[in-house]
Amino acid sequence: MLGMVREVSSSMFLEFTRMVANEGQDPKSSSALVKSKVLVQHLFALPDESRDPILDDIVDVPFIATEAASSNLLELFPQHGDLGGGKLIYAPFRNSISKTHEKLCWTCANLLPPWADPSNQNSLSQVQKEQILQKLAVQKLPGVKTVLSHLELLCHDTAANGLPLTAVHRTTRMEVFRAIYRHLMNQEDSLAEIREKLEKIPCILVNDARAFVFPRQTIINIYDTEEIRPYLYKLPVELGEYQRLFVGIGTTNRATAAQYVGVMDQLKASVGTVKLTPNELRTAFKAVKGLLETLENSSASDLPGSCLYLPSEKGKLQEATRLVFNDAPSFYDRVKEYNLQFLFDVRECGIRARNIDETVNLLPMKMRPAMLSTYVQEVLVPSSRQVVSAKGMANLLSQRLKSDKFLEAIVRLIRHEAHKKGKKLDEGTMFNVLDRLSVISVYTVPNVITHLCFKGKPIAGSEMEKPCFVERLPGATTDLHIWNIYVRDVTKFSQEMLIPLAEVVNSILSGMLHDSVLYLLPILSCPEEKIQTKLDDLNIRLDHSTKVVAKTPTLPLAGTLVSEEIQTLCSWGQVEFFPEEYIAYRDNPDDPLIYGVVLEELMSPDDNRIYLVNLGNGRDGVISSVSKLFKFMRK
Repeated sequence: MLGMVREVSSSMFLEFTRMVANEGQDPKSSSALVKSKVLVQHLFALPDESRDPILDDIVDVPFIATEAASSNLLELFPQHGDLGGGKLIYAPFRNSISKTHEKLCWTCANLLPPWADPSNQNSLSQVQKEQILQKLAVQKLPGVKTVLSHLELLCHDTAANGLPLTAVHRTTRMEVFRAIYRHLMNQEDSLAEIREKLEKIPCILVNDARAFVFPRQTIINIYDTEEIRPYLYKLPVELGEYQRLFVGIGTTNRATAAQYVGVMDQLKASVGTVKLTPNELRTAFKAVKGLLETLENSSASDLPGSCLYLPSEKGKLQEATRLVFNDAPSFYDRVKEYNLQFLFDVRECGIRARNIDETVNLLPMKMRPAMLSTYVQEVLVPSSRQVVSAKGMANLLSQRLKSDKFLEAIVRLIRHEAHKKGKKLDEGTMFNVLDRLSVISVYTVPNVITHLCFKGKPIAGSEMEKPCFVERLPGATTDLHIWNIYVRDVTKFSQEMLIPLAEVVNSILSGMLHDSVLYLLPILSCPEEKIQTKLDDLNIRLDHSTKVVAKTPTLPLAGTLVSEEIQTLCSWGQVEFFPEEYIAYRDNPDDPLIYGVVLEELMSPDDNRIYLVNLGNGRDGVISSVSKLFKFMRK
């Protein structure tokens, strides 16, 4: 064949290529490469009219000696067509790719050597190069499917992912992946196909090019200390220019609740049902903290809604719906023998939120632990209901809760709390809520003993004697309940009695008292007439909308004595007085002068003027002649 004549028919050339292809299958052949080069050189040297018929015949004949990929690439992953021992398969022109683009495809495409690459032949015009490339089906650039297959092979190379890599290997790997990302990002017409494939591949290089993760495991804006390796990573700075590609396949700008749920899913798949090691617990705690803090600032709409794993108190990952959140500390020790699986103390993961239970309740129902307060119910044992009375301490507390002075104090406290927080108070809502205090009933019993029940059945060992027990029963409407308070039959108030009483008052008021609920303790136990004075002593803001005045008023009250200083201004013998005018009054000449207020003038049958006056102290409708009235006049 080396003595080949210039004129070769199409059928003869095809026969020669098949001979070389057969010889190329023999790893021991030493002449196939030379023959392959001679055939290709002869092919490119033919005139167009002689070459064109041959191209269609040889496009699928594997007679081209494949070019070896660069050694640094081969250290990362074997080349496509590697037969071992430094031998490569012989490949056809179809779908072969120039070695120029080896970083994009060396694992899944045949690399065309420069001597067989039509675009590398200086003897050919550009038009001839394009025609030959088209007829031989050589890829000028690797196709999207080829690059995606190549990427998937590299990403699923578990050996490379598990073994330590040298700095050179990591640099090479980063260069390869940057080239792949850049190529894919420029394929505008195929972005939908690219995104569909990439979101299912651990295709993002992290941890200084040591590992691959799924796009959904990467975040753009996150501190290094907030990473949860090996489950959640900050997108490497070196890959920042490809953010547009990554965001479309699962990378997020900020950490989402779904990503933290994903961390727990992966951790569960790793550890199964066994107890977590301390470091695994740290990982779980970090994910729980991220999840709850994210829920506080955004909705849970992006959660998959299927399952969430959380650490139990015993250090195992359990489905959240199988766990119980301890929102009722007084119940905790009473149900220990009931073998409930409690959620770990969430404070261990560093959360300092005031109301963690409210944050937990932001989770979807299918991913939420049960609340201990709703899982079990506390009820009064039947024996404690046998002797119930509304007398004594029960009557005293009942009268206090429904007295006008107590309600005025509640209004003052609510307004004080609103002013402290700088919030505008809805007066209508406040007074509607105050009406709920009328649904409280107080009873005394010899002993207040309760037990806990689950689905109506008492829990063994949960009995407890208490100074006070609050029972909530359903009311006529869904937002209104009836409250029964049971207290021991005692003669003195105690903190143990007043604290739950204050809590139930605040609960009925929908929590409007906030921190000011503490001030209920002194005003429940002090004499009724000293309630406002007690609030003054506690520096509670004055309620200027009420007529209740704790101190001596500047404007004198009807029925109080007229001072000596003002008596010098009293004038007797005047006959004309006006409604709401203050007067001095004396029934008998020896009586002291007291203040009164004219209410109205009355008709008299003998034409003597008489007036209806308010003299205070329950005498707010006294009929008096002008002879008993003194007018305040300055001379």
